[in-house]
Amino acid sequence: MKCYVDIAFVVDSSSSIPEKDFKIMKKFMEELVKRFEVGPKDALFAAVSFSDGVKEEFKFSDSADQATVIDNLEKIRYKAGLATKTYAGIRYMNENLFGPDNGARNDAVHVGIIMTDGTTNPGSDGTFTAKTAKAETQKEAKAAKDNGIFLFAVGIGSKVDDAELSGIANAPSSTYMFKVKNFEELKTEKVKKELANSACHPVKAPNPTPIPGPAPEIPQAEDPKEVCQGKKADVIFLLDESSSIHTTENFKLELSFVKAVIDYLDVSNDLTRVGLITFSSEANMRFQLDKFTTKDELHEEVDKINWRGGDTYIDKALDLLMGEGFELQNGAREDAAQIAIIITDGNSTNLHKTKIQAEKVHKKGIYVFAIGVGFVNRDELNILASDPNSDYVFTVNDLKALNTIKKILVYKVCKEKPQNALQKRGKTLDGHHKSKSVEEEVVSEARIQEIMKLIDILKRAETDN
Repeated sequence: MKCYVDIAFVVDSSSSIPEKDFKIMKKFMEELVKRFEVGPKDALFAAVSFSDGVKEEFKFSDSADQATVIDNLEKIRYKAGLATKTYAGIRYMNENLFGPDNGARNDAVHVGIIMTDGTTNPGSDGTFTAKTAKAETQKEAKAAKDNGIFLFAVGIGSKVDDAELSGIANAPSSTYMFKVKNFEELKTEKVKKELANSACHPVKAPNPTPIPGPAPEIPQAEDPKEVCQGKKADVIFLLDESSSIHTTENFKLELSFVKAVIDYLDVSNDLTRVGLITFSSEANMRFQLDKFTTKDELHEEVDKINWRGGDTYIDKALDLLMGEGFELQNGAREDAAQIAIIITDGNSTNLHKTKIQAEKVHKKGIYVFAIGVGFVNRDELNILASDPNSDYVFTVNDLKALNTIKKILVYKVCKEKPQNALQKRGKTLDGHHKSKSVEEEVVSEARIQEIMKLIDILKRAETDN
């Protein structure tokens, strides 16, 4: 996994964790590191352990490569301290590991991963009471977050204080807080994958609350399901499966939305055909237009799609859409409306290439609906979508809100007609239309033929002379 991020582990080394479980926790961190490309231009790692005190394990400047980081993690020793001074570990991370001269990079994303099996316990040194110690942990977590560090909190076992864990983690806790029943669960692929992907691309939410675009209304007396009956269309979904989705559960919300839309369509080999592409660091054709001809088959195949994580290369998805998705040999039809539905929760990794590919898609006469989830770039959605943007761009606050636009999206999708039978439209990068009707093209071809005949006559005349 390639990402420019500084990740600090803050590791509980108190006596409430048996030594064998502490080793499992170390192995878990090692497995996380193995998922990253490590180096000056990639991810860097550091670590501090805490119990009745704190111990710097290694700095960011000590993580030259992956093997070095794993070796440094292996060297962490079990302290078995009689206190759990979570606040001290977080403070050290914020002020020292991410402080000057320890290798943290000002232009990298800063992430802290706090791992504990219990609640803050100040021990018997008299500095804090149990209550004030908990408040100190929240204070130090806030200071770190105010310093621009994204905090992930990992709670292990039944003694974890959910409120404390949630307070440590960035919001929303559904993204930044991880709970497992026991240390054995740290060995599961699911936890390692989701935490690594989230740490690689933590949400950078701006202060304003996302504002959904205006919700178009369906004309009265028009049922979307009826509008879709008898509709001949080729519909391809392009689904964002990048790391910014954060969890398998979130990705399943995308898949559920796709299935809900499919339920409205008149799916058959002769009428509406459906294909699906997912994209992250690469684009993948999950199934072609001619692969399945019933809703049940489509539902079953959609349910099989697994979340992969990665970057957000929308341009690669658009390239695959044209080069493979809407090809005649893969089930596309010249007399059917060709429709793409893009769902993304982030900004394109390569906006320049995305603009170029979007231009090509529009020139091919493909209708493009762009759905933005959360804090997305509205201008980029406008580039992706067909014109007018008011008809083809949708925004929702989160993935759970996708169902609020389901009916109006389906209605608009099923109202589209084959562009080859009406008009071949293009859209330049600045949003202006380039359109030419079929009649105009026929006239142009006739004019060319006349010119060619005239040239032929002139050549014959020259030969006769």
